[in-house]
Amino acid sequence: MKIKVNGTTLHYENFGNPNADQTILLIHGMGESGEIFAETIAVLVANGYRVVTIDSRGQGRSQPLAKGELLHYRQMAADTAAVINKLKLNKPLLVGYSDGGIIGAMVAAQHPNMLGGLVTCGANARPWGAKWGCWLGMAKDAALKRNPLHIMGATEPHIPVRELHQITCPTWILAGSRDLIREHETRRIAAAIPGAHLKILPGEDHGSYINHSEKLGKIILDLFPN
Repeated sequence: MKIKVNGTTLHYENFGNPNADQTILLIHGMGESGEIFAETIAVLVANGYRVVTIDSRGQGRSQPLAKGELLHYRQMAADTAAVINKLKLNKPLLVGYSDGGIIGAMVAAQHPNMLGGLVTCGANARPWGAKWGCWLGMAKDAALKRNPLHIMGATEPHIPVRELHQITCPTWILAGSRDLIREHETRRIAAAIPGAHLKILPGEDHGSYINHSEKLGKIILDLFPN
């Protein structure tokens, strides 16, 4: 399905019972689409949830970027908030992976009454929150190929601690023990959000428990039982 917000057209999908008490909104990582959550969706729908996925601006099945157009996390956060409003989603639980976690944190901070909960998975609040090799790879690709996703990833996000302090919804900060995001960064984010819970997943890397895996669905059920 398509929805127009903020001068672009995004692709989104609805799954499960539209009248369910709780909607879970899943936001993918860099250069991906909502399709990575297929197994997660199956777990959640089987347990009575309504699930909505959004393909972020310029990615997946959403409208492609114009030549020379750049991407920004705050722009995508504004898109996500607009979709929530336009679809009349009532306090959804936003679960964001990597870039999706960055977007989720921005939405939660800027719209304190919009979300019923937030789960970030492998998110960073600063470009240097990623491990050196990850950041350097994006920076080189940004310089040589001018990939708009990697330009964004090499230079953003910039979420100050005072903004993280503004998040008031129930929040879980997740990361793998072998994540691309520095553990210090993950712990720093969790410490800055009032009442946030931290969970470092042993043996998991950046996306091993998310990409086409049932693990994330089971984790969500444990954290937010229906």
